[in-house]
Amino acid sequence: MKDIEILFWKVIHNKYLFNLIFQHIHKTNWIKQPTISDPTNGFMRLKFKYITSLEWMIKNKQYQLLICKLKSKQEMIDITQHGIELLFKITASTKDSEKKFL
Repeated sequence: MKDIEILFWKVIHNKYLFNLIFQHIHKTNWIKQPTISDPTNGFMRLKFKYITSLEWMIKNKQYQLLICKLKSKQEMIDITQHGIELLFKITASTKDSEKKFL
């Protein structure tokens, strides 16, 4: 192995340095915490706990995320009338063979 690769793995395996690096990344502007409804969000990554909009999950076809949040029973989901309407439209228009994935 090259020296730089050995050094890389030493840093990664050092729990203190690993946590320090990721705390720094989290505190800088590398990871922003915008709202889901922010149109400038684009492809920005959001943490699991910050995705709370039922409407957003349905519009973006994040059905597995919705199922995971419902099963966890610890996550809050913002439920609006429009979100419920979207959910019923999707379940009504989905074929029986596809419903097992919802």
